[in-house]
Amino acid sequence: MVFVVPFSAQPPALISPIPVPDVGSSSLRIANPAVESDTVLAQTVIPDGLTTVDINNDQITISGGEQAGSNLFYGFEQFNVPTEATANFLATPSVQRVIGHITGGDSSTIDGLLTITGSTADLFIINPAGILFGANTRLDLPATFTA
Repeated sequence: MVFVVPFSAQPPALISPIPVPDVGSSSLRIANPAVESDTVLAQTVIPDGLTTVDINNDQITISGGEQAGSNLFYGFEQFNVPTEATANFLATPSVQRVIGHITGGDSSTIDGLLTITGSTADLFIINPAGILFGANTRLDLPATFTA
């Protein structure tokens, strides 16, 4: 049996799991000591537009997007990075700014690692509903970060 845990700033062990059918590899599996089996954080990152998201265990790889000049725009309906997860934005060397825009109406919670691969670009995360940073948030970025 697989469980979906509603995402919050609290560790998954403090949240009551809700049983649901297995949703496959598009979800992020995390260990939860309070539950005997693996738990699933379904739809941690939901892409929008030309953005592609590949979730493999605790690795969230973000690619595609739309480049305009030296800016690379990534669109998201939802963007959350749980503890122990890594969100890696892929870019080419010509990109100077990676801009992630969340439009789904829910705030984002970032409690894992944010990285950029392939460029020395600045990273901007924009969510009109707000962004919450957890105690485990880490940045491994080649330039500046703005939220």
